[in-house]
Amino acid sequence: MKGYYFNFENNGEMMKKLLIIALGISAFGLKADMQYMDVIKYELTGNCSIAEIASIKDDFNKILKDQGQDYQAEIWQPIESDDTTVVYWVGKAPNFPDFAQEFTDYFEQATKGDTPEAGIEESMLNCRTELSRSGFLVQ
Repeated sequence: MKGYYFNFENNGEMMKKLLIIALGISAFGLKADMQYMDVIKYELTGNCSIAEIASIKDDFNKILKDQGQDYQAEIWQPIESDDTTVVYWVGKAPNFPDFAQEFTDYFEQATKGDTPEAGIEESMLNCRTELSRSGFLVQ
């Protein structure tokens, strides 16, 4: 399904990408204690306001926090950029291994159907279309 924050049909493809990133980090000896930033660029579908997106993000953050996870997200809306029609989901994790584990745990729950995580993903499908995703190590 195009537009999902995480495309369940390509779950294996995403895991493959995460494995390649993890191997790349290991191969280059990057410190595991470097903060990891998850940046997703997307366009709104017109079905939700930016306030509704922010509310979904707040629900997402609460679910993860209640589970003792460190990943937390913000919504960035550019006001000065070459493209002000997009919105960014910017997530922060203490390090990449932490992100990878929490990402896996979250989507295992999201694929079970009647879970809060599945509800978040369904809401996101209605609100946005993912354009790109990038990961950054922050020093």
